[in-house]
Amino acid sequence: IVGTIENGATAAVIDGPDRRATDNWYRIISHRGSGWAVARYLIVSPPPPSPVDADDYPFGLNVRFTAETNVRSGPTTSGGILRTVARNVWGAILAGPTVADNNEWYQIRTESGPDGWVIKENLANAPVNLAPAARFQVGEAVEATQQVNIRPRPGIPQRVIATAPAGSRFTISQAAYGVTDFIWYGVFSDAAGGGWLVENALTAAVTSPPPASGTFAINDTVRVTESLNLRTAASTSASRIATLASGTMATVVGGPTSASGYSWWQIRTSVGTGWAVENWLTKATTAPPPPASGKFVVNDTVRVTGNLSLRTAASTLGSRIATLAPGTMATVLGGPTSASGYSWWQIRASVGTGWAVENWLTRTTATTPPPSGLPAGTTVQVVEGALNLRDGASTGNRVLAVLPQGTRLSIVSGPQPGSGYSWYQVRSGTYGTGWVVSAFIRQV
Repeated sequence: IVGTIENGATAAVIDGPDRRATDNWYRIISHRGSGWAVARYLIVSPPPPSPVDADDYPFGLNVRFTAETNVRSGPTTSGGILRTVARNVWGAILAGPTVADNNEWYQIRTESGPDGWVIKENLANAPVNLAPAARFQVGEAVEATQQVNIRPRPGIPQRVIATAPAGSRFTISQAAYGVTDFIWYGVFSDAAGGGWLVENALTAAVTSPPPASGTFAINDTVRVTESLNLRTAASTSASRIATLASGTMATVVGGPTSASGYSWWQIRTSVGTGWAVENWLTKATTAPPPPASGKFVVNDTVRVTGNLSLRTAASTLGSRIATLAPGTMATVLGGPTSASGYSWWQIRASVGTGWAVENWLTRTTATTPPPSGLPAGTTVQVVEGALNLRDGASTGNRVLAVLPQGTRLSIVSGPQPGSGYSWYQVRSGTYGTGWVVSAFIRQV
């Protein structure tokens, strides 16, 4: 313990938030020194009052331009003109005053354009006034209707210290102030910390009673039973973060709340935290074990049935080695193992060895994986449907022709990696010369 700060004392945040156990912590500095404090004991301070006189403008003060003014790269009339600002535009003081060329200069930030230096004589106080027609009151719970920028003081020119997604909940901690044509509120949340938000991006938080049965509790482990959208807020109109596959495991971190005709729970998954409909979640105590019988065995030949990531580890967090196209052949080397809500198998394909999700693999009677190191002059044919012939070894190259299944080709060179695939340069008497993905050709 560095010290005890009395109730109502002021301090400045200099670091954080830092999540420890169940709390967010901020590093603060006050008359007692600096140290870390739990976020729930901190609130946002009121905006700084405008000075009685304009002898000096402090950092962060909102000001307005009294005349059209050149914004310069330095505090001097010889500094390059970055832009010209119109009369009555608002700004925020960043630095100054600096005296040069018989003028006092301040560095300033406005809503748009680069920061720069302006002469003091073209600036005036832009008072921050209490808003008489505020929609929300101190202590009221509100919710963000869109992604919001959190600022240390009210005013669009103020710097953004944090962002919060749509659906984020806050408590009003300071009365409303009118600044730069907007009404601003001091807000606080344990997740995002404290700061100021515009009224236009807030709505009263609607609280719904939890289901009588209490389907889940915070920290419960749940499993997705069908393909399920993970959203930024508890609404079918909220942005989709990801689509969770059946079997995905997650931890309940909030909810329930009712919206769009569903009960929603906030869950934490390997792809992020968001809101999901209760209907396709079920309580689970542990991750599901691998299939009892084992879908494949070592040395099985398998075929990819959809675009499939080959990863360095059995996890959706593993680095992607390549994306295997439908029809790619591979050999099973190990597995199964359960992770990230899937069963994984270690496989060897023409582009390398790694781990792949079982859902998009099927056993095949083929005896060999895709051709590797086919010499020039080898005759091959197109398999697994139509195949693009491109002018280079990449999916970004131009398509020269679409080769029907069964088309015979002659190897010119390769293999060569590109866009996560293995490519061969081939020649056709009908379609010409170009590059194709090795997964879709077989030696004749």
